[in-house]
Amino acid sequence: MGVAKLYKNVKRGQQGKNIGISTGIPKLDKVIYGIQKKYLYTIGADTSGGKTSFALDVFIYNLIKNAGNTPISILYYSFEMAADVLYAKLLSRHIWDAYGEIVTYEDILSLTSPISDRHMELVRRSEGWLLGLEKHLVIYDKALTPNGIYVTCRNWLSQFGEFIQVDEHTEDYKDSDPSRYKVVLIDHVGLISGTDSKKVRIDTVVDTMIYLRNKCGLTGVFVQQLNRGAKSMERKNSGYELIQLDDFKDTSGTTDGSEVVIGLYFPHREKIARCEGYPIQNILKKRFRLCQILKNRYGQSDVNLGLGFYGEIGMFRELPKPEEIGDYEPYLTLNHSTQINTKPDEEIDEKNVFKF
Repeated sequence: MGVAKLYKNVKRGQQGKNIGISTGIPKLDKVIYGIQKKYLYTIGADTSGGKTSFALDVFIYNLIKNAGNTPISILYYSFEMAADVLYAKLLSRHIWDAYGEIVTYEDILSLTSPISDRHMELVRRSEGWLLGLEKHLVIYDKALTPNGIYVTCRNWLSQFGEFIQVDEHTEDYKDSDPSRYKVVLIDHVGLISGTDSKKVRIDTVVDTMIYLRNKCGLTGVFVQQLNRGAKSMERKNSGYELIQLDDFKDTSGTTDGSEVVIGLYFPHREKIARCEGYPIQNILKKRFRLCQILKNRYGQSDVNLGLGFYGEIGMFRELPKPEEIGDYEPYLTLNHSTQINTKPDEEIDEKNVFKF
């Protein structure tokens, strides 16, 4: 039985069906095989480390952008940010790709001053893109208990297949389209509501995601706060300050249940002069994040990748190895090297609305 299943999977691979969708970060794709179906991922970072931006950029924006003809459906539980803020952040990312201009979510929402006419025109042009995005993305931005997450997630999955009761304790799921990515993001797990302890609430949701992964082919993403504090200082004094698996706050249930665990280390915040050979305090500063693959169940782990983080548009970009960089200036500022699209989004064929 196992051998037959192996050869079936080998044949799928020969047809290109086992290749994950690109994260937008080539070196990360090589290590974790892109974004795979039926995987659980955990993303962890300290406060201001960029964990929500990473989730939006990799598991929503780039997932849809790089999916080709693969159908994508995403359910996002946002317990920190309202839906309109998340859409504004994704819109900011799109405007950069489509028009080569920096329009922050603060600009879009006029948080410090009214949006300029030029930027308003880009927002208006992007309405078709946003409406296309909305077909792929459902956002819950209200407090939910573990049971609330289970019920809403199960109802959402019912759009893409049928739950069939086999007996009193067993059910099956008949998938309408096995090629579809059904992605559920929980941001962040420490804010799941309920009367049980935080650990119990998180572990209950992890168990739910494991069940739905196995039953329905769901892909899950947990966004989690780290709890380093005194441990971080001790490591800094001993010469090792990077993130470890036991830094994940409140519970190890997420990291234990996930196929891939990613830590985003923010050395400038820790006043680190150099990190993995990259000059931090004097040059890269807030632009740098170290992407640590802390766990990779089916591949190589303990791999560290240098990333440029452009928080004004929520974009992550792969950096060359430090010994390959002669001039850091190109990595400190955003430069748009592709042809700028001046065609209003309303004129773009709806089928191609996600081809950037």
